[in-house]
Amino acid sequence: MRLLILLYLSLSMHSATAQTDQVLWSSARVSYSDGDKWSYGLRPIARYNQGLRNAQDLSWDINARYKLSDKWSVNLLERYWIVWESTNRNFIFIDVNFQEKNLIPRLTINQRLRVHWAQDIKDRVDGDFLRYGLQLRPQIPRDSDPDNLELRPYIATELFFRVDGIQQAQRWRNQLGLDVVLSPQWKVQLAYWYEDFVNSRFDFFDIFVVTLDYRLPKK
Repeated sequence: MRLLILLYLSLSMHSATAQTDQVLWSSARVSYSDGDKWSYGLRPIARYNQGLRNAQDLSWDINARYKLSDKWSVNLLERYWIVWESTNRNFIFIDVNFQEKNLIPRLTINQRLRVHWAQDIKDRVDGDFLRYGLQLRPQIPRDSDPDNLELRPYIATELFFRVDGIQQAQRWRNQLGLDVVLSPQWKVQLAYWYEDFVNSRFDFFDIFVVTLDYRLPKK
């Protein structure tokens, strides 16, 4: 637990002292699975730029995921943003997910195609995108004791292609992450995202993501 606190403080201090746009996503997630096909999640996210004193916005994720087979699943997610001193935002994401565990020995490959639709609200006009993401996770043998801490690293990348009349790639997100599994129900997710922009007025963002994740026990 001390290690997690030190990591959290390190990310917070880094975002507070950096000279470029550095954003901290601080969130918590509660999820439930019926043990068969369906799973559901709720996740509030608070975002800060250039330090914890500069709150940007608060959003709420609500999602439902359906497992089609051992490899394929679909997901519907709505993200509603409460933006301080500006117009709120609302996004709808529709995902098609594919997972391959044995194509390369001891490596899990996750791929996602996401339809990213942003509702235009008042003077707020956000872009719509088609996104493709690729994630690589090494298959680390699990400890026989479920109460022991486990570390599960991954790397990922995602391309954003704008489709609302502007047909061009505009964003590239590269990710380095670590899931710290504390128990069958609890884990902490730590991630660094480097978000680069092309054909856009933005340059790049450093994004640090800290998520406390709780899985409700099955009935």
